Amino acid sequence: MATKKGTATERLANMAQNNPGDGPDIAEVTKVVKKTKEKQVEVANCERLNVRTGPYTTAAVATVVAKGTKGILLEKTNDKWWRILIPEVNDGYAMSSFLKEV
Repeated sequence: MATKKGTATERLANMAQNNPGDGPDIAEVTKVVKKTKEKQVEVANCERLNVRTGPYTTAAVATVVAKGTKGILLEKTNDKWWRILIPEVNDGYAMSSFLKEV
């Protein structure tokens, strides 16, 4: 994934690289997500959303997040799937119909 220097995405990728195993500190990731000027998304239209390892329903579930969880929109993979970055995982795919841009 190509990232722009200094973007929240790059800072989060650096955090993950510097903390192999456990991944980045969740508190630090949350601060970056809240302060970023990049496009943010929020889980809507469902109580719990599966964030998957790939853009299809048979991909493994990386994590499950609650309604209202916010993250960064990395890309609109296609009409049905968006790649997002949220505090619990580095990135994953979620069905766009359960997300809204904020």
